[in-house]
Amino acid sequence: MGLLATQRYNSISQFITVLLLFLVVVAITYWTSRWIGGYQKMHMTSSDMEVLQTCRITNDKYLQIVRVANKLIVIAVCKDSVTFLTELDPDAIDPEQQENPAMPQLDFQKILDSFGKKKKE
Repeated sequence: MGLLATQRYNSISQFITVLLLFLVVVAITYWTSRWIGGYQKMHMTSSDMEVLQTCRITNDKYLQIVRVANKLIVIAVCKDSVTFLTELDPDAIDPEQQENPAMPQLDFQKILDSFGKKKKE
């Protein structure tokens, strides 16, 4: 009976060790992902490039107006390529429409609430 109890304690200790190692790996992965995301976000916001408007043509083809430094350019974005189309006059774009109406900022809580209301009805 002593040998059986020893094997049981070994199995339990191995399980706890593996579980703790798994939790440590998950924690390291979480913090590394957050750090990399913050690093990339910081570098993207300080660039001289900005997508002002996007217009979807088909499932994988878009037209975009992009501000690069002080120039406005129109590009076609496809699955495997990006093509320069033309340069625009900066006065040609209405400043009120530069919010990218094709891709509005959605509040996830509002969407979740709307699904909850539909289920209750």
